[in-house]
Amino acid sequence: MVKRLTRSSSVRLRVGKSRLAKCSLPVLLSYLTKFTHNLHSPMKTRNWLLGLLSVALLALTACGNKDFKPPEFHTINGVRVDIPQLEEAFANAPDAQRLILSNDVLQGARYGNYEQALAGLDALSTDTTLTDPQKQIVNKVLEQMKQVLAKAPPPTQ
Repeated sequence: MVKRLTRSSSVRLRVGKSRLAKCSLPVLLSYLTKFTHNLHSPMKTRNWLLGLLSVALLALTACGNKDFKPPEFHTINGVRVDIPQLEEAFANAPDAQRLILSNDVLQGARYGNYEQALAGLDALSTDTTLTDPQKQIVNKVLEQMKQVLAKAPPPTQ
C-alpha cells in the first residue's frame, strides 16, 4: 500500500554515507531542487532546441508532397500489371477477400512467387460475391499474371 505524502508528513532520507535523517516534505523538496537546478544549463537547453528543430524540419519535409500520385500499374518482367487498380477495387471488400488479395496476390507478385499470385487470383475470380467491376479487374490481372509467369525465368536450384 502506498502512503501519500502531505506537507506534515515526514520522510526518512539518507544523508551522507550511513546517517538517516528525518525531514519534512518541504525540506525534501528543497533538497531535490538543489540537485536538479543543473537541468536547465545552457548546454542542455541547446540540445533540446536542436532536437526540437530537427523534429520540426523532418515533419515539414515529409508533409509537403501533395502532388504524389501512386503508380497506375506495375511492370513485372516487362508486362504491365494493374495491381494498384486491383487494390483500389478491393479497398472496401470483406476481410476474407482482402486477406486473399494481400497474402496471396500482392505478396506473390512482390516476391516473384507468381504461382501463389495466380492461385489467389483464381480464388478471387471464383468468388460469387464479387461485383462486376471487381470481376473485370480480377480477370484482367489474372491474364496479365499469366503473361508474367510465361516470361519469368526458370527457377534456380
